[in-house]
Amino acid sequence: MVLAVMFTACVQKKHKKVIVATLKVDNKTNVKTVGIIGGSDPLDWDNGLRMQEIIKDSLYSASFIVETGYKFLELKFTIDGEPELKDGPNRRINFSDADSIFLKAVFNEQ
Repeated sequence: MVLAVMFTACVQKKHKKVIVATLKVDNKTNVKTVGIIGGSDPLDWDNGLRMQEIIKDSLYSASFIVETGYKFLELKFTIDGEPELKDGPNRRINFSDADSIFLKAVFNEQ
């Protein structure tokens, strides 16, 4: 009984967040695919979540839901399978009390 209480006390509360991401792309032409990779389902670091083209070679968007015990999400954008910010840190979204988070980003700019 004591062990059951100890294990349940250590479980982090899950946060369910709707992420709406908009990505601006500069100085790229003939873009085939734009995606998001990251550390929480439905994202993963190997297979990107595909973004929808709004304006060819310029503006893309995606909406997705994450449910995690962490209070943040790390991610990067990809163009044609190549991740941005190669030598830099991941982008980090810190969760607030809001259910929806709107991320506006420029490819390869932190």
